[in-house]
Amino acid sequence: MREYIASLRWLDYFYFIFTEPRKLVDLIRKEGREALVVSVVGLALVALADVLSASLIARQTPFFFTKITYGWILGYLVLCLEVLALGFVLDGACQLAGHAGSAKSMLTTVAFALFPRALLLPAIFIFRVVGFAPVFFYVLMSMALMLWSAIIIIQGISETHQVQFSRAVFIFAVPFVTVAVAVVLATVLLVMTAAGYVAAL
Repeated sequence: MREYIASLRWLDYFYFIFTEPRKLVDLIRKEGREALVVSVVGLALVALADVLSASLIARQTPFFFTKITYGWILGYLVLCLEVLALGFVLDGACQLAGHAGSAKSMLTTVAFALFPRALLLPAIFIFRVVGFAPVFFYVLMSMALMLWSAIIIIQGISETHQVQFSRAVFIFAVPFVTVAVAVVLATVLLVMTAAGYVAAL
C-alpha cells in the first residue's frame, strides 16, 4: 500500500471524477480493493468538508471544537451508512432490471460520486468572506452537487452494465420513486387514521 500511495496512481480517481466518470468506473473495476480503500479515505474528506461548511454559516460557539472532532467522526459514519444503503439499493435495482450484481463496484462508485460535495467548503468560504447570502448558496450548491453525484452514479451504472444513459436513469430513479410513493401513501393513511380517531372522540 505504501508503494501504491507513493506512485500517486490514486490521484487518477479524483481526476476522473471531475473529467471522465466512465473512465473512473473502468478504473474501479480494474483496481478493486485499492479503489475501495481510496474511496473510503475520500469519504473522510467529504465528511470534514460537510462539517466545516455547515460551521461557516452558523454562529461560532465553543461547540465548534466538539463538532469538528466528534461531529466529524459521526458525520463520517453516517456518510458510510449512506453509501452502503444507496449502493446496495442501486445494485438491487440493477439486478431487478436483469443485470449481473456488482455490489463492490457499485459501493465504490457511489463513494467516489459523493466526493464533489467537498467543493462546497471553498465555495461557501468565498460567499462567507464577502458576506453575500452564504445560506442561500449553501442550499443551492448542495442541490447542484447532489445532481452532479447522481450523474456520476448514472454514468457508472451505464458503463458497468453497458446500457444506454436513459435506461441507467430509469434504474437509478426507480428506488427513489418507489420510496416517495410509499411515503406519500403512508402519510395519507396516517392522516386518515388520525382523522378517524379524532372524529370518534
